[in-house]
Amino acid sequence: MAGKLKRELNTGHALLLGLGSIFGTGVFVTIGLSAGLAGSWVIPAIMVAGLLATLNALNSAQLAAAYPVSGGAYEYGHRLLGPNWGFGAGALFLVAKAASAATASLAFAQMILPADMLETRLLALVVLLGVSALVMLGLRRSSRINALMVGGILGVLVLYILAMLPASIFGDGEVTPRTDTRPGGMDFLHATALVFVAYTGYGRLATLGGEIRNPRRTIPRAIIGTLLVTTVVYTLVAIVGVMVVGGAQYGELARESSPLAEIAKSGGAGWLAPLLVLAGAVALLAVILNLILGLSRVALSMGRRGEMPVMLARVHPGTGNPDPATMFVAFLAAAFVMVNSIEGAWTLSAFTVLVYYGINNLAALKLSARQRLYPRWTTWGGIIGCLSLAFAIPPAAMVQGIIMMVIIFLVRLEQKFYRGR
Repeated sequence: MAGKLKRELNTGHALLLGLGSIFGTGVFVTIGLSAGLAGSWVIPAIMVAGLLATLNALNSAQLAAAYPVSGGAYEYGHRLLGPNWGFGAGALFLVAKAASAATASLAFAQMILPADMLETRLLALVVLLGVSALVMLGLRRSSRINALMVGGILGVLVLYILAMLPASIFGDGEVTPRTDTRPGGMDFLHATALVFVAYTGYGRLATLGGEIRNPRRTIPRAIIGTLLVTTVVYTLVAIVGVMVVGGAQYGELARESSPLAEIAKSGGAGWLAPLLVLAGAVALLAVILNLILGLSRVALSMGRRGEMPVMLARVHPGTGNPDPATMFVAFLAAAFVMVNSIEGAWTLSAFTVLVYYGINNLAALKLSARQRLYPRWTTWGGIIGCLSLAFAIPPAAMVQGIIMMVIIFLVRLEQKFYRGR
């Protein structure tokens, strides 16, 4: 039985879902990786990425308000650009956010069990599948857990920033950071691209459009609120990290351990390290939860159109959750866990999500004057920015993304052939 999704999220719920989709990999992984590329220039990279994210968010908000259905740019592409564009957006989203879920799972496992790569991957798989099972218990229960997670994480981050200010300002930590050199242009753009993806958790609000009350008012408010809070937190966390240990060391910590906990130790606040490890682990669990929610809704929409196996269109009549779609995206993310490092999975996500938002912005150009909430220049700015950053991604990630896209397009062709028999 297909069933219907339930509209049960208000502005507060939506805001917390957006923040829960962002803080984990953004604060505890991405800022460090970007600092490793751009050094102290990670601060302007955060600003540039935030500006581009704002342009994209405005376009996503007006699209979601005009078409309050689950599926995000997959649905908008179908309705405003055509079936091929819509399917392309859906396929890009599946690859991009499955890679993000893999990143969060690997980072969680690295924080909890800093052992060899095989053990880290196995723990990451267990966590990923366990969170997916939680999602299948129902959206209302998941959103309540998410609210508790986000509140606790924000409190710990505020404590961390306040505790580290003396070391940041006066340099009284145990480590004297090396002076960062100015990064090359491509390194800066690459760093900006990584940070941009760490902003795009607001996209969960668009993909959950069919489950949000009064979407024309709720979605824009929640998206803008999410971006404002995120920009402030990202900037302060980046300043503290770069000032205490330097960009190069920050990048290494993001690849190998719990970066904020190690920075706290270097800045003379070792007492805070266990709490930061706990907060990071919880934040990454929140990210996985929200990514699985968004991914499953896109897979649901693709199943309803017959572009993916029709079983993905089934919704549990009791919980209102698309269980087959949830299981499908969990196994897709698990595949990325097995073949990527943290940095590799996040870079793949950056390339595919930038192209995805390019299509999203093209769809926004097709909105009528009555449907538009913001000027057309915001849409053009989003298109130009996304395509510019996409080509700053290393070729290896581009190739992996293209291969995955080809595989998904072959599944679509098989579905068309099967229906035509």
